[in-house]
Amino acid sequence: KTTYVLLSAPWNVLCYYAEEISLRVPLQVVTTPISNWSEKILEKLHIPNIMAQDVPNLPLDYYTCQFHTNKLERFLGHENKDTFFKTTQRHQILYEILARTPYGSLNRGEVGIGRLVSENVLTAAFPLHEGPSEMPKTPVDPQSLNMRQILHQYWARWACWRKYQPLDHIREYFGEKIALYFAWLGFYTGWLLPAAVVGFIIFLFGIWLMVTDVAAEELCSSGDAFVIYHNLFSKYLFINFIFMSLWAVTFLEYWKRTSSILSHRWDCSEFEEIEERPRPEFTALAPMTVRNPVTGAEEPYFPKTQRLSRILTGNMVIILMIAIVLIFLIAIILYRTILSIIIYRSQNAGRIASLTGSMLNLLVILLLSRLYTYLAKILTRWEMHRTQTKYENAFILKVFIFQFVNFYSSPVYIAFFKGRFVGYPGNYNTLLGIRNEDCGASGCLIELAQELLVIMVGKQVISNIQEFVLPKLKTWWHRRKLKPAPSQEVIDEPDRQPELSPWEANYQLLVCEGLFDEYLEMGESLLQFQITVFYLNVFSNVIYSCDVKLNFQHHYAGFQCHVILI
Repeated sequence: KTTYVLLSAPWNVLCYYAEEISLRVPLQVVTTPISNWSEKILEKLHIPNIMAQDVPNLPLDYYTCQFHTNKLERFLGHENKDTFFKTTQRHQILYEILARTPYGSLNRGEVGIGRLVSENVLTAAFPLHEGPSEMPKTPVDPQSLNMRQILHQYWARWACWRKYQPLDHIREYFGEKIALYFAWLGFYTGWLLPAAVVGFIIFLFGIWLMVTDVAAEELCSSGDAFVIYHNLFSKYLFINFIFMSLWAVTFLEYWKRTSSILSHRWDCSEFEEIEERPRPEFTALAPMTVRNPVTGAEEPYFPKTQRLSRILTGNMVIILMIAIVLIFLIAIILYRTILSIIIYRSQNAGRIASLTGSMLNLLVILLLSRLYTYLAKILTRWEMHRTQTKYENAFILKVFIFQFVNFYSSPVYIAFFKGRFVGYPGNYNTLLGIRNEDCGASGCLIELAQELLVIMVGKQVISNIQEFVLPKLKTWWHRRKLKPAPSQEVIDEPDRQPELSPWEANYQLLVCEGLFDEYLEMGESLLQFQITVFYLNVFSNVIYSCDVKLNFQHHYAGFQCHVILI
């Protein structure tokens, strides 16, 4: 039988810890209206804004400052103790208390609820969601909807794909870190639209030139076989380079501006992790404790010299994994060459070898990425970083370096090395006894575009399918494990299902692990951004439009509520 413990805190405890953790509370309502820059442009041009929507219960924007008990009367809403602290702030305070509370020996680091959960003393610890997410069956006033219902109706549905994201509502319910992530994803998706449009136009011009160009017509009509003309849209390359250079610079500058505006508005521009707690794993495995010179408390400690030696060992593993990526690249090159020799009688031998090689390369990229992410997690945990922030930074750096080589090795080879070391008749260069690859009559540009298409689109499509399918499978399996044996009442009346309490319903949801994996995906987004700048990828806009909705479903539909730490 599962036992649930519902925790709350009295007013004086809330005030004490709110001051202790420097919680920001409202002083005055900001009366300046907030609008999107595209709204202003469309309004001036008198064009209907199809992206706008009237979302109810818009959270107010406040001037805030750090809470002090002796200045309570100066804060907005101090008269009502039940509503002065928001629900998310109460969650934050309670989590702070639970994370600091010792349950055993301080010398062994037996502190905090995080370690209790990691050691399976407790099976879960989570705040409750604010009401149901399903819309009422009967029509109701939109202002009476809770925040989960509003987010479901005005954000989660696929019908809202072209609407502005309700970022203030997202921030109110999920916190600043998750809101900033979705702000970045929506901003990036919107800015990919002009790049995709220009790329599609240039592609159409290339097709038109291929048909109307005199030299191409003479070449293609000279024999029975159709030969793709190499100079597909060279007349517009200069325009392409200028546009993408301006697009990339403008995108980065506007994102800096948008990020600064949101950070200032949401009071996280000056956020610093000054007194971040040690990770539960660190406190459990640290070999010694030292006295903190600021707080005077005994804290777990790991010698810097030992950590440095472990970091150097981890770097050697990174170099080894990069070498493995290059070995697989050579193997795929040999595969394409050998397959071309085997099926040389086919008119499309080179194209078949190239396409199957690209698909095989995508499979290798996905397998090596999964393997290295698992290995990097073990190495980073072994390095014994004290705080969660340092742990995440070290882990993300390892994964990004490897993913950079993993993603770029094949396109860089095709773009800059393939066909450069072929040799000449009578003296061809070889690799392991096999003649080096050469580009076709049309050059390597088509093969490069094919490689990028398979890697970028294939990787993102597979990732989106996983984000859509895996949470549903995990939720089904999790609920199946937790499903209790049927009671006598249910056996007698099979149509009657017992109504679950809020904590039982929340316990059946998956544990929310935050946005750590999504921030790792942002590293992949950076790689795709670079490829977009170089090659004008048309598909990224559609893919990331789906990614916004799938990421929401990943964090909203079947997951427990999480504690907002920022």
